[in-house]
Amino acid sequence: MSNHWKLALIVNLSFFTMVSGSELAHSGEVAQLTIVINAESTQPAGRPVLFTLAVTNSSYKAYVYTGRHHSYLPGTPFLALITDDRGKAREAQMSNDRGGASAPGGSGGTFRLLHGQTLDVPVCIDPLEPGSYEIEVRESKRAESALSVKTVQPIKVVVKNDSELAKKWEAELVARIRKGERFAQHVAASYPTDSLIALLLQELLSDDGQVVWRAAFPLLRVKKLPDNSAALISKAMDKHPARVLADLAAQIGTDESLEPVIKLARTEQFRGGAAWALGSFRQEKAIQELRRFLNDENQEVQFRAAQRLSEREDPAALEVLLKVAHNPKNQWRMYCFEALLKYPNDSRIEPAIKSGLNDPDRYVRESAQLALRDLERRKKQKN
Repeated sequence: MSNHWKLALIVNLSFFTMVSGSELAHSGEVAQLTIVINAESTQPAGRPVLFTLAVTNSSYKAYVYTGRHHSYLPGTPFLALITDDRGKAREAQMSNDRGGASAPGGSGGTFRLLHGQTLDVPVCIDPLEPGSYEIEVRESKRAESALSVKTVQPIKVVVKNDSELAKKWEAELVARIRKGERFAQHVAASYPTDSLIALLLQELLSDDGQVVWRAAFPLLRVKKLPDNSAALISKAMDKHPARVLADLAAQIGTDESLEPVIKLARTEQFRGGAAWALGSFRQEKAIQELRRFLNDENQEVQFRAAQRLSEREDPAALEVLLKVAHNPKNQWRMYCFEALLKYPNDSRIEPAIKSGLNDPDRYVRESAQLALRDLERRKKQKN
C-alpha cells in the first residue's frame, strides 16, 4: 500500500472514530431538532397553509429518517400547534411529498441529520378558517425516531377569505409545479380545487413536454376530472402522444375521452402505454382494442393487454398468460401468476404457476410461491 493511501486511510479512520465516539457518548440522548418557521404572513382560506421549516439538529445524537430523496426531511415528524385569537389550541399533522398526513410514505434510503446540520423543509397543513393564528411546531407521535422538537419562536399567520389572494396563491403554485417542484405537486394533488384543476388542465396544452408531465402528475391523483376536460386532453395528446395523457383520459372514462386513447393505441411508438390505459375504460370498444393486442408482435404489449383483460376474467387473455407462465425466457413471467389467479377454476392454472417454482430467477420463484398459496387459500374458502 502506498504512503498516500495509508495517509488517506488514517485520516478517514480518525474522522470515523471521532464521529462515532461522539455519537456513542450521547447515545442515550433523544435527537433534538430546533425549528425556525417561515411562512407568508397572510394566506387564503380554503387552501392549505404553507410553511418552510429551517430544521437544525441541535443535539449530538444523529436524527435518522427515511425518504426517497436526501434533499429534505418528510413532514411526518412535525405537528403544528395552532392557537387562534381566542386562545383555543389544536394540533394538525404536517405533510409534504416525503411523507406525513395523506402524503406518500418516505420509502427509499435511510439518511442522517447530524449535529449542527440544517435543512429547509417545506410542509403544509389542512386549510384553516378565516382568522388570526399563532403557530409553533412540536414533535409528532408519527416520528420514526425518538425525537424532541423545539420552536425558536411561534409565527403569526392571518387567514383571509379573499378570492384575489386565493387566485394569486394558485397561480404561484402552478408556476412552482411548472419548474418541477415535487412539494408543489403534492400540495396540488392533496388539495385540488376546481380553479386549480382548471389551471393545471391548461398546462397540458404547453409545447414543452416536461411542463405537460409535471401538470399531469397531480391531476392523476384527482378522484374525478370534469367531463368537459376530455376535449382539452385530446388536444394535448395531439401534441404529446404520451401514456400519462392516456391515463388522464381513462380517468374521465367517457366515450369522448376514449377516442384519443384508441388513436394512440394504433400508433407504433405509444401503443404499449395506451394499452394499459384502455383497461380502465368500461366500453366494449376498449375491450375489443385490448383483444387486438393479444396478437401483437411485441411481448410487453401482448402481456399488458392480457393482464388488463384478466381483470375482467376475459377468457381471451388466458392463452397468452399460460404461454408466458411456461416460458422461462419471458421477462414478464413473474407478473403473470397473479393474473392467472383470475381463472381459478381452469385446471391448467395450478401447473402453470408451479412451472415457475424452478425458475433460476429468485423473484419469479417467490412470485409463483405467493400465487400458489393464494390459490390454495381460495380453494379452501370455496370448500
